[in-house]
Amino acid sequence: MLLYLIFPLLLLSCIAAKIVYTMTKNYGLAQAFLFKVFFAFQWLLLGCGFTINQHAILKKKIFMICNHPSYFDALPIFWWALKNGRMQDFIFVAKDSISKAPLVGDIIKDRYLLIKRNFDTDSQTIINFCNQLNSSNKPYIFLIFPEGTTYSKTTIEKSNNYATEHKIVPFKNVLCPRVLGTDLILKYLKPDCVLDMTITYDDYADHYGTKNGIPFSSSNGLLKSQYPKSTIIDVHDISSEILSENNNVPDIVMSRWRLKDTLIQNNITKNGYNSSTDKMIHMLIIVCIIKQLFF
Repeated sequence: MLLYLIFPLLLLSCIAAKIVYTMTKNYGLAQAFLFKVFFAFQWLLLGCGFTINQHAILKKKIFMICNHPSYFDALPIFWWALKNGRMQDFIFVAKDSISKAPLVGDIIKDRYLLIKRNFDTDSQTIINFCNQLNSSNKPYIFLIFPEGTTYSKTTIEKSNNYATEHKIVPFKNVLCPRVLGTDLILKYLKPDCVLDMTITYDDYADHYGTKNGIPFSSSNGLLKSQYPKSTIIDVHDISSEILSENNNVPDIVMSRWRLKDTLIQNNITKNGYNSSTDKMIHMLIIVCIIKQLFF
């Protein structure tokens, strides 16, 4: 059923964002407009709720690292930004092919860091992008996902194999982070602070710590009505650790991922939601809304 709701809203929001961008040439404004439409979708139809635990004071130029459990992650990230008045400042890393996407390709190309996912060829692109941010006085929140992909059955297996090969103790609730990109960025970028965000979909507790992964770690999951009702967003300032003169970025990132692993486990143990019951309630709400609208 969500298939018939997501695509029209996605198309509508992309068209609206394109119009805003064409008229204003303001990437941030178009981006904010795009996600406000999705927030309406999430509130009215899905009933998704967010809890924010923030241990940081936001500064002008921010570099942020975050786990990447699913395709749904943009919504909690932008919800956090909305609550802090910073929706227009976000910058992401994306594959260069996404710049050719209809309607929103120009918006993405205007500001995102576009890479080919080959570190040897991407290195100079990353350095140039960091220098560009350093030379500008505009505020930004530059976010990357060191895991590089979502928390699914296939990626969990790859993560565990990578950990075994490199003699790293496997993680239970996150993927093993790849630290080369983060290390390179922090060699050249000059942010005012560095933040660590952790996303937990606590109503899907039974999918953490398993080999199955989050159900909506792919687009297929969302189309099958698998989506979170409850999300916890934890944000910590790690500037004192990672911006010190004698820092070791790979070790710090790995240490933060250990803390994320424990934090997610504590979140889902504390709340103990029943995701199957929640999903049934959501589907009944959607049926009632559609009935009122069309019958």
